[in-house]
Amino acid sequence: MGDRESAVFGDDEGNATKKRGNVEFAEGRDRVALPTSRLTSLEICAGAGGLALGLERAGFDPVLLLDNRPIACETLRANRPGWDVREIDLTAFDPFEDQQVYDVHLLSGASLG
Repeated sequence: MGDRESAVFGDDEGNATKKRGNVEFAEGRDRVALPTSRLTSLEICAGAGGLALGLERAGFDPVLLLDNRPIACETLRANRPGWDVREIDLTAFDPFEDQQVYDVHLLSGASLG
């Protein structure tokens, strides 16, 4: 089934769901999107990773985490060695050099202020 194709499924209780790409929708009045695979995120100003950890628990896998503070990046790398953590000023980040961020499902980040 391609990304643009959809299919309808039923469960044992007669409730129908419709699948489009990697998202499954419940049919009926209360329509809810149910992901059928993990989603991806790009996190800017990642800090020590609190938001990224919460997103991980919610079903997101970070493709890339950016922060300009060495201690924050060291903490992230120590706690999640499999994550791609970059110590870089956000204004110096060029997405053309990291094209894996083009198709993320969520752009997340903290705000100072």
